[in-house]
Amino acid sequence: LSVMFNFKNTLKWIFGRTWPLTWTGNNPSLIKDNVFGFNFFHGGIGYASFPSGHATIIAIVITTLWAFYPKWRWLYIIIGLAIILSLLATNYHFVSDIIGGLTLGIIAGLYANYFLRLHLAHKTNAFINRTNT
Repeated sequence: LSVMFNFKNTLKWIFGRTWPLTWTGNNPSLIKDNVFGFNFFHGGIGYASFPSGHATIIAIVITTLWAFYPKWRWLYIIIGLAIILSLLATNYHFVSDIIGGLTLGIIAGLYANYFLRLHLAHKTNAFINRTNT
């Protein structure tokens, strides 16, 4: 999560996307100021809508849980959709912000699953080797 958090923040700086609605700090927004678009390499909280950090974290967690606890997939879908729809309904993010965040989170979640499985396989093999000697 920490690596992806830093990567996501770097992408926010690169894309410099304004928000749909002003929530904090009197930032420029589409609804309040009719400001829309990307301002590449523009930092600051007012230009950090893309990609959605909320969607990134949700996707990482759900992707990991999806692989290791498949019995509860229906619940992950309900929780994920509820959070995503609330982000849209409150004008906190544009749809493309959420798609970008989900894509980033799914990729990170797949990598996390891969390395977690490698780690678990290594621990299992080490345990088996110790018990066989």
